[in-house]
Amino acid sequence: MIKADLNRKISEIIAQKEAPGAAISMIKEGQVIFDGCYGFRDLKRRLPVTCETIFESSSLTKAFTATALLIASEEGRVDLARPINAQKQLLILNDEKATREISLIDVLSHTTGMAANDMLWYLADEKPIDLMRSIRHLELIPDAFKKNFNYCNTMYAAVANLFDQIVGKNWESYLAEKILTKLEMNATSFRPHQNEKDVALPYVSGKLAKRINVSNIAGAAAIRSNLSDLSRWVAFLLNPKGILSKTSVDNMFSPHAKTVAVNPLFLQGLEWLGETFDYGLGWFIGSVKGKRAIFHMG
Repeated sequence: MIKADLNRKISEIIAQKEAPGAAISMIKEGQVIFDGCYGFRDLKRRLPVTCETIFESSSLTKAFTATALLIASEEGRVDLARPINAQKQLLILNDEKATREISLIDVLSHTTGMAANDMLWYLADEKPIDLMRSIRHLELIPDAFKKNFNYCNTMYAAVANLFDQIVGKNWESYLAEKILTKLEMNATSFRPHQNEKDVALPYVSGKLAKRINVSNIAGAAAIRSNLSDLSRWVAFLLNPKGILSKTSVDNMFSPHAKTVAVNPLFLQGLEWLGETFDYGLGWFIGSVKGKRAIFHMG
């Protein structure tokens, strides 16, 4: 398919979905073979989307958190399969067995038995919450621990909060040092900055919406980036030299849980991927026309 045909098809899809704009990149063998920017980052002022437009990546953040922990594992800082509380009570749940046995693999694969509990952080908005204290009082789903997939932003956020105790450095510093700096993802950040100009505004059904504050669940949803930086990120995942071993990337992309209870809202627009997926470490795993598809909503 030539670029003109691809541009036309993408534009048709964006129009069908009534999306204000989009930025798309295709990477093959570590090289960008196509990128395109469509629509507007600001509908009122008719400012176009560019390759440098900053988007909220939201749950794409989970893959960064998972990658950081895999790097820490290779450095000997942490054992992903070992109970988090093996030496010290760091993550206390409302269940003695789960508190005793919960591992980082359980968190990264959403098999902690914890329900979403998104209202905990969503209703707080910009008000800081004591996430670790709140988690102690949240009941786990019966007989789900280490068995069933239950998507949970809260547990990813909890692990990020504990990063300095688990890994030895705080979450932001470690991601910046081990991933963002090494991949030259210079436009990627963890929160909005006053001097940002090329930023996509949030819209719902074509109407300007309030930006969701994710500061309380940073480890699950805080990263903000653009097409240029995320292209470098994907190229690295396809050819992970120098930062992370292929063995660890294969582990991240391998099934750790069967997603038999995914919220239908997550799957809007993704029906072509099928009804059930596996979940790795920070990534969904499906198939398209017999080929493996690694993806995540953001």
